[in-house]
Amino acid sequence: MSSKRVIYVFSFIFLCFSLLILRIFGISNNQSSSYAAKTSNTYKLVIDKSRGMIYDRNLKPLVCENKSYRVAVLPSIESRTYLNSVLSKEEFDKISSNFTLGKPFCFESTKFIPDSKDVTTYITKKRYYDNPFAVHILGYCDSTLTKGMSGVEKAYDSLLSENSASLSVSFPIDAMGRALSGAEPTVYDKGYNSRGGIALTLDRQIQEITETASALLKGNGSILVTDVQTGQILSMVSLPEYNVNDIGSSIASNNSALLNRNLCAYNIGSTYKIIVSAAALSHNVSPLTSHNCIGNFKLDGTLFGCHKEEGHGRLNLKTAFANSCNPYFIKLGLSIGKDQLISTSSLFGRGKAITLCDGIVTASGNLPTADSIKTRGDLANISFGQGSLMATPIHIAKIISIIANGGYLVEPSLVLGKVDKNGSLIKAQKQTQKIRVLDAEIVNKIKDYMVYTVQSGTGRSATPENLGAGGKTASAETGWQINGENIVQAWFSGFYPAEKPQYAIVVLCEGGNSGAVSCAPVFKKICDGIYESGLVN
Repeated sequence: MSSKRVIYVFSFIFLCFSLLILRIFGISNNQSSSYAAKTSNTYKLVIDKSRGMIYDRNLKPLVCENKSYRVAVLPSIESRTYLNSVLSKEEFDKISSNFTLGKPFCFESTKFIPDSKDVTTYITKKRYYDNPFAVHILGYCDSTLTKGMSGVEKAYDSLLSENSASLSVSFPIDAMGRALSGAEPTVYDKGYNSRGGIALTLDRQIQEITETASALLKGNGSILVTDVQTGQILSMVSLPEYNVNDIGSSIASNNSALLNRNLCAYNIGSTYKIIVSAAALSHNVSPLTSHNCIGNFKLDGTLFGCHKEEGHGRLNLKTAFANSCNPYFIKLGLSIGKDQLISTSSLFGRGKAITLCDGIVTASGNLPTADSIKTRGDLANISFGQGSLMATPIHIAKIISIIANGGYLVEPSLVLGKVDKNGSLIKAQKQTQKIRVLDAEIVNKIKDYMVYTVQSGTGRSATPENLGAGGKTASAETGWQINGENIVQAWFSGFYPAEKPQYAIVVLCEGGNSGAVSCAPVFKKICDGIYESGLVN
């Protein structure tokens, strides 16, 4: 082999060797770069998500008050051993499969678990109470707590979603995607403790009083408390209640538990005698007008009975109102005439749906027109509250407020305004102007009748321990029967205290015995609770 050929061979071998070295070096560098990238990767774990807050009128939280515990776990021998020692067998079995996946995981605990290696407990907010509280007003969200499905949660879903937040942690992982044991997680708080949301007109304390009193209501129904000067809703209960944390069971129960009965229209019965009295006094009928009740009233061949079969004897307007005498009010309605009666009814704002806030609207109820009252029998029925008259508890609260506040119509409302992230009310809802619809002299007479009803009439069982009250019982026939028995909607509606009233209180019991028996004791319980809590001016 010539020397030149030898040089070429060695040059070729050197070149190949150089390329091999460069290739090996390159691979080594690439592997190092790849490994560094993976070791700088993280695994993000969402601990909890939240949405905007809901407050009462005093900016007391109505949601997210209960604590819950979310435990973040790095799978390791240490964390597995530790949790196995502090959890019950049932609790540990629920999470044990997560250890085989090799990735950080999170679970909810009923108790606080002290931190340990690869185990960290975070105190989070549970949106709803385990026991029902204001559920028909607040409503509920879907299973992810991101979309409102009913009540205020649905009506103000956009605002509450705007105030959504989250609490997350991230863990470093190796090139194989495995969490590094002993590594400290990095916490990411995206407005989790923000206080932004919406404030309602509810008074949490009065809502609690009402919820407690609702235990006396034997059956389905509703309870409502409003401010007589503003119409603002201070508490609202619908029965049966439901568990917000277990909606499926409530739907399966088939008792219409999700229905807010305060928004539904019912036969109102003798509550309408408030309006008949106002119509009579407005058209110069003397309150001394008398009638001898013999237990019935015969009109054009039809016999209308009184709830007191033996009759009340001779009554004037005040005593007839207090004893809820049907024959007296039939005679009164006939003397007034249908046009005057319907005209006065319209002043009370009945027969139209009421918007409590964006997205929450009552049923319209039913106020017959003068043209629909074709016979004297129709007029007689209407005069003591029977026939096609229907209203929601919200409508009834409006009627009570007019009498209690001196003759002014006020519109019920539910929302006070928006709340910023610092927890301050930034946009108070504009209140509607009060409109006088009845003379003060007339409403003061009816107010006196209502107080007398509680003192000496059918509403005696509603008498509070302090400060007195005014009210009206009602037992409305529905025309329905169950097992051969007539179904009655029982009511007690009134104001508290008797002098300078602050609160309109409406109690309804579906299929109740009577307003006096089924509802008046609930009214008393609420009045006593308000007084004992120092909520009377």
